[in-house]
Amino acid sequence: NNDFELAVYPTYPVIEAIKQKLYEENALFALMSGSGSTVFGIFEKEKDLSSLESYFRKSYIVHTI
Repeated sequence: NNDFELAVYPTYPVIEAIKQKLYEENALFALMSGSGSTVFGIFEKEKDLSSLESYFRKSYIVHTI
């Protein structure tokens, strides 16, 4: 875990919401990187994540690899 997350959540609750959404979509692991410039999820299998991508594109800046 990123120890900085707990300090960031009260000011930027969206960070915690993004992580929760990734876990709801079966991410094995989700984390805020560094001081919060990125939140990422790791999934076991490459699957159709188009609905998840669509969800995030509606509300957030999204970069996919």
